[in-house]
Amino acid sequence: MSGDTKDTTAFWDAKSYGTGLEVNLKVVTKGKIVAEGKQLLGYDKTIDKYIQAEMVKGMDIEIVAIWFISENKYESIPYSDISNPEKASIKWEGEFKSPDLIVETTMSDSKPVKTWTFTRVK
Repeated sequence: MSGDTKDTTAFWDAKSYGTGLEVNLKVVTKGKIVAEGKQLLGYDKTIDKYIQAEMVKGMDIEIVAIWFISENKYESIPYSDISNPEKASIKWEGEFKSPDLIVETTMSDSKPVKTWTFTRVK
């Protein structure tokens, strides 16, 4: 998948790994790599959520919980807020518009701050 916002493209290359996904990611702005890293996602049946660990070069590890709120919509929050999700200061809301299109919005204090549109590259 790749996602675009004006002059920035995010590449998200996911492969099945066990019962989850192994992902390589890269963000390119004006032809220059500005971020790259790896993600590992897996489903935790005890809490009925997906857990994603992300390591981006030069940044601390980020761990988030992801769950579906409908057939096509999901929410995600930092794992540290899992016991009180309504109090999370940052949240991601996404929707699968089609098998080839995802729209995801970053929310901070319940206000949208950035929206990405991800399109599958075949």
